[in-house]
Amino acid sequence: MKEKINYLTFGVVVLILIVLVIFYQDWKSNRSFSSQPTSATQEKTSVGILNNIFSTSPRVKKSSTGICHEKGVSLHYDRTQNYTSYNSVQECLDSGGRLPLR
Repeated sequence: MKEKINYLTFGVVVLILIVLVIFYQDWKSNRSFSSQPTSATQEKTSVGILNNIFSTSPRVKKSSTGICHEKGVSLHYDRTQNYTSYNSVQECLDSGGRLPLR
């Protein structure tokens, strides 16, 4: 039983260290973020990494009007209720969608 506790403790410590390293790299980089980061910038930040790991919502939503809304980029992503899911913006565009005007 004592060995199981030691392995569990070791696993928790490693997980905490990984999270700390991710946040430290983000803090150290001193990036200036715009109000709407691009998906490439967002994926490199600690928040973007954690959102991608634990996300249950689709990365891109194509609305019933054919507009492709990317998570974290489009202002109307959260408002879009009637949509088709896609893994990338390119897939959405290839299916006949278009980018938002703003």
